[in-house]
Amino acid sequence: MTAEKTFNIVFTVKNIVNPWMKGSWVGAQKAAAEYKGRVNISYSSPTKSDNIAEQTSQLEDIILKRPDAIVLLPVDYVALVPTVEKMNKAGIPVFNYSNELAGGKYEIYVGSNDEKLGYELASLPLQPLGIKGR
Repeated sequence: MTAEKTFNIVFTVKNIVNPWMKGSWVGAQKAAAEYKGRVNISYSSPTKSDNIAEQTSQLEDIILKRPDAIVLLPVDYVALVPTVEKMNKAGIPVFNYSNELAGGKYEIYVGSNDEKLGYELASLPLQPLGIKGR
């Protein structure tokens, strides 16, 4: 009988103080647990909130370890593109969430268009008042 492969996945966010990001990590742990030991998930975050240089450095170290996948909430959706391109070159699948990357290849993006969402939310209360934009 052949042993099943264990997948090593890195889950990285842009800071450790935001409760939403902590909740994302808890959800990731629960999802990994459903695979009964076939998924090892590790967590990465800059120690200084939203620090581009630190997240970049952490991710470059992670690339050298060659995980099976990286789940990425980038500190900066533009500044992290070169690092994502290094992940692509290394053959590491990237799963992007919350802040959509401006480039590089990623398997999927899970999130919303915050600009569109903000526009629609700001416009809704004006509609009953008959106020039209644009």
